Amino acid sequence: MAVFSAITFTNPYPGKSIRGKRLFNFQLFSCISMIVATFLMFRGRNEWVLAMIIGAIFLLYAAVMIPRELEKEKNKL
Repeated sequence: MAVFSAITFTNPYPGKSIRGKRLFNFQLFSCISMIVATFLMFRGRNEWVLAMIIGAIFLLYAAVMIPRELEKEKNKL
């Protein structure tokens, strides 16, 4: 997860649409949420499950929708 988060933070969204940028922000939020979940897990707190589920849902949504948005942008040109 750390490597995926580092790559996500260093590579900005390649498109220009506002929706694509919003989806990319969802992906960034999910990475932060999963990092927080990892921290909570090692501290022995039970809230890590909630943080991980929230991060996983946002990441799944972003992973499905970002390629669709990029394809729409490509077809517009």
